[in-house]
Amino acid sequence: MLNQFRSYFEHNRAERNGSIAILIIILIVLIGSRIFSAVYKHPQPDVSELQALVDSVREIQNQPAESAKQPSLFPFNPNELNDSGYAALGFSPREIQVLRNYQEAGGIFKIKTDFGKLFFVDEKRYAKLEPFIELPEKIERKKRRTNDNNQVQWSDTARYDHFTSRPRQVDINYTDTNELKNVRGIGSFYARRIIEYGEELGGYYTIGQLMELWKMTPEKLDVMAPYLTADPNAIEKMNANTATAQELAGHPYISFKLASSIVNYRESNGTFENHGALCASGLLNDDLCSKLAAYLRYR
Repeated sequence: MLNQFRSYFEHNRAERNGSIAILIIILIVLIGSRIFSAVYKHPQPDVSELQALVDSVREIQNQPAESAKQPSLFPFNPNELNDSGYAALGFSPREIQVLRNYQEAGGIFKIKTDFGKLFFVDEKRYAKLEPFIELPEKIERKKRRTNDNNQVQWSDTARYDHFTSRPRQVDINYTDTNELKNVRGIGSFYARRIIEYGEELGGYYTIGQLMELWKMTPEKLDVMAPYLTADPNAIEKMNANTATAQELAGHPYISFKLASSIVNYRESNGTFENHGALCASGLLNDDLCSKLAAYLRYR
């Protein structure tokens, strides 16, 4: 049994050399790690910039809500103030754009309360701004004298506008873009579209047709209307009895389908005696019959 136990520890020369080599390698690794730990120093990270950033964030968070930028108040005329001035008063870019659209359409603030009618100027906001608005509280109506030239009476019925001269009107059938741009409420866009649409129609018979322009609103037209007129005698009429379907369809009020129906009806039933005959044909509804009366002739 003893001999059998000893056999476990008996090795040849190569095995002994290999064991010694492994022991030497282990010893080197152990000693090397001790030396490396004693000599090598871990670098310390520089956290000064991170700490400065954290401190600045904490400082901002600790500031009270009231420390945010507050609107500044100063005397201003809302008709003349620029965008930066409105921004300083606390108006958002969207609110400023809405206000500019109102002014481009001819809107004007005559008295202080006019500014308070803007939908984004509520009572609280108006109360803060009202002392700084450089506009009159109200428009004084003009006075008129009685026959004795001694007493002065207020007009109880006539508005202030009635005492002023009436504006010069521009005929939209005999004008150009330069003249139209001088009309209150009309910029370059509408001046160009008024001329172009008039050429497509063959002329306007009423300024109400401007409502057919893209993005035109009753409010915008109300601003322009006192300065515009339309002479229906300037309209170029088409002969409904001789015009081709292509020529008829060139008019904004006539679709190609309707133009073809008019030509087909004319070929089957003869020419139209007058506009009433065309309307009685059943090809037009009442609205279109009325609108085309100014643009068609029959001889």
